[in-house]
Amino acid sequence: AQITRGSKPEGMQIYILHEGFLGVFGEELVEEDYDDIEKEKFTINSSKGWLGITDKYWLTAIVPEKGKEFKAEFVAKKEKYRANYIIKEAKILNPGNSITNEINTFVAAKEVAVIDGYAEQLGIEKFDLAIDWGWFYFFTKPLFFIIDYFFKLTGNFGLAIVIITALVRLIFFPLANYSFKSMAKMKILQPEMVRLKELHKNDKVKLQQEMMALYKREKVNPISGCLPVVIQIPFFFAIYKMLYV
Repeated sequence: AQITRGSKPEGMQIYILHEGFLGVFGEELVEEDYDDIEKEKFTINSSKGWLGITDKYWLTAIVPEKGKEFKAEFVAKKEKYRANYIIKEAKILNPGNSITNEINTFVAAKEVAVIDGYAEQLGIEKFDLAIDWGWFYFFTKPLFFIIDYFFKLTGNFGLAIVIITALVRLIFFPLANYSFKSMAKMKILQPEMVRLKELHKNDKVKLQQEMMALYKREKVNPISGCLPVVIQIPFFFAIYKMLYV
């Protein structure tokens, strides 16, 4: 069985989104760009999984019969791109007999409910990864369900985005407040830090010791103002990723 695409999609090469070949083989998600397959074809053996070609909104995929060893390939030849597999098990067909192989195909928009429904109904391994949830999958997908809930509740996607953004900011308010307090303390210590830098400008070791003593005496951590911001980055990146895909 195979899927063939006649040309690359326009508007490609977006770092945040994968477009091209993809599949799950065993427990491994494989994503290959068109350019990479033009240089060298991809081959893998597996006994469970699925494979296909995707762009931002659409997916064409084939699902081999469960429990049968197969060889999958991603191939590019003469500006045609092909995802295919063959069953490795050899069968002898006697006269008058027939052989049946079950193949499931998916050709549709990448709607979360539809993909999850097929994954559950047909038992397709990790079929939800057909949607590029990104590195922060464990944040991005739950955020989608939350924003989808508010969209259905309000009937307005823009309002749903505002609500979920406000909720995230509310959740992180204690961290943000702690960060502001830490930065305020550092601002108060700024004159003393300037004085120490001037006093020990020719002795870096002594300056470092005095700075550490100052932080300890005033119970201030110089990185405490940045840490809450760093912790929030994955959540806001997940929101951006979820809205984009």
